[in-house]
Amino acid sequence: MESKIIQMRAGELAENRVHGVKPHVKVLPDTRNHQGFFVSEETYTLIEETEAGWAYICVDDSEDGFHARCHFVNPADIQFLNKKAASI
Repeated sequence: MESKIIQMRAGELAENRVHGVKPHVKVLPDTRNHQGFFVSEETYTLIEETEAGWAYICVDDSEDGFHARCHFVNPADIQFLNKKAASI
């Protein structure tokens, strides 16, 4: 069951999902993950929404030796980026 927040934005993402491109999102200030830790304010890739209602987001940090950092966050704490902002 998709959350209402992600479901409301599904129209914006339909084109990306058809072509297999994951949407880019950023987290709002003071966002915490499912363990209560603050999440860095960066651009993430929305991987999926879990059945429990968490948005699963990841950032690729392969340049610093880590393949990816991922977090489960509240979908209300993410903001979808448009195509132009995501490519910058």
